[in-house]
Parts: sequence; structure tokens; C-alpha cells
Amino acid sequence: MRTIICKSCGKEAPARYNGLCQVCWRYFKYDNYKEFDPPEFGKIGYVEDEKDKQYGMVICHICGKAFTKLQQHIYHTHHIYKKDYCLQFGLDNKVRLTSDEYHIKMREYAYKYDMPKQLMRTGKATRFKKGHNNNYTRSPMTIARLKSIGSFTIIKNIKK
Repeated sequence: MRTIICKSCGKEAPARYNGLCQVCWRYFKYDNYKEFDPPEFGKIGYVEDEKDKQYGMVICHICGKAFTKLQQHIYHTHHIYKKDYCLQFGLDNKVRLTSDEYHIKMREYAYKYDMPKQLMRTGKATRFKKGHNNNYTRSPMTIARLKSIGSFTIIKNIKK
């Protein structure tokens, strides 16, 4: 089978979708989505045009495409974990990489199925125990956020 290089993402793909790989073809042709300017360093970008069918979706810093669940996209397409993505683009590790619509939908499911009780029950094994040696490190963005709200940060976590 003849292969081509995708015009959008640069990946090798079968020559069936007018110069695009199957993923890009679905994004641009089937869903009729478009690319946006990547957000600035340290900020999450959302599609802000209310008339656009992608309204509220999160924009990827790497390719400029908008997605409901950006974390899934960066892992499967760019092969980057969320932690590395946040460090590379100056984001706090606690930043939400989903659209508001998706976030509200999942929150409603959580309340419907009593997630707080389930988390308490299943999370007991992973909580810090008395005498824990405190050997984890915080990201620079988390340290800056904690300093801005006046929370205590451990000096050994700050890289000099």
C-alpha cells in the first residue's frame, strides 16, 4: 500500500485521505474543525468564539488544535505525559485540561454515583502515614502558586 506524509501532523499514513492521516482527516474534514493560534506560555487557551462549534474546547500548545479532553490528545498524539506538558509550557500541575462542559458533565456523574464516599474507601492505602519522610518534589509552578496564596512550602523542593 502506498503511504504519504500527512500535510497537517507530518506522520506517515496510507494515501487514502487527500494528503491527511486518518486522525487529521477526521478532525478537519469529518468534524469540520480548524486550527487555532497556540496559547501563550503559562496560560491555557480556550476557543472563545460562541458561534464556533468548538466553543469552550481547550487548545493544544503544540499543534493548535482544540479538544474537549486535551490530556488524552497530548498523550496519544504527541506522546507526552501531562506533567511534562505542564513543565514544558509553564502550567501548574493542577491545571484542568478539559472543557467546562465536559467538567460539569463529569462532576454531575460524580455526585450521582457518590464518588466522595468511593474515594474515601479506595484511597486509604495511598494516603500519607504518620512519620512519612516527605520525599516528593513540587513543580516550580506549584511552588509559585502556593507562595502566592501564602501556603507553606518546603525549602528543599526549590531548585537553586
